[in-house]
Amino acid sequence: MTELILFDKEEMLDNMDNDTEFMQSILEESMEALVTYLDTLCAHFESNDQGGIHILAHTMKGVAANISAPALRDVCMKIETAAQGGDFETAKNELPLLAHVINLTVEAIKSSIPF
Repeated sequence: MTELILFDKEEMLDNMDNDTEFMQSILEESMEALVTYLDTLCAHFESNDQGGIHILAHTMKGVAANISAPALRDVCMKIETAAQGGDFETAKNELPLLAHVINLTVEAIKSSIPF
């Protein structure tokens, strides 16, 4: 079994030119946004809004990539790809995993703050 990489602090630091203050700011905003995005994504599923699911999963994938959260990025990509292909059930089946990985990622980030 492969280990989930929830947060790669060193990669993000490198991407932020070792600016820990900027990195912390981005992480704090991103953690708040991810929780809000998850609620909005669930609402899109409730209203069967395939386009909204696709766009929001794509947005969440970008946030995950920006904060060096590969496990989260991968789950978002699965939802995005399924929604784009019209596979609503596959996308919806990933929601519990997405919520779990968001929680784990937030915990991993919080445990590495302050830098």
